[in-house]
Amino acid sequence: MLWNQIKLLILKDLTKGRGSVPLIFRSGHPTPYWNMVRIDMKRRSSDYYRCKNLRSKFGLTVEDYDRLLAKQKGRCAICGQHPPKTRRLAVDHIHGTRRVRGLLCTHCNVALGLLGEDVHRIVRMLDYLRGYYWKW
Repeated sequence: MLWNQIKLLILKDLTKGRGSVPLIFRSGHPTPYWNMVRIDMKRRSSDYYRCKNLRSKFGLTVEDYDRLLAKQKGRCAICGQHPPKTRRLAVDHIHGTRRVRGLLCTHCNVALGLLGEDVHRIVRMLDYLRGYYWKW
């Protein structure tokens, strides 16, 4: 009973100004319609999912993330760049212990992951780049 009332409320909300039930719902295949509703609800509750991910993956609250972001002055811990307005800095952590090291932009986070967080590989790469530029 309650589920039917919820469906009707959602339908009323989605049909405002149109005067009819959406074609997707009338077609007899309600699954795509309810997938749209579910995606919309998930988008509305992105803050909930952000809190849940920070807590479960890193043991952080949103306030902890914001403190770390303020400590880094809103910049990536490696390159010092501000992220685009549509992105957040990624939480960098030690995979074995989940201990948080800092916040990184997408480029630095991916680069660190591709290098396997191997300090020796990073040093060799720096030596290679220094040697290459000295030859010029």
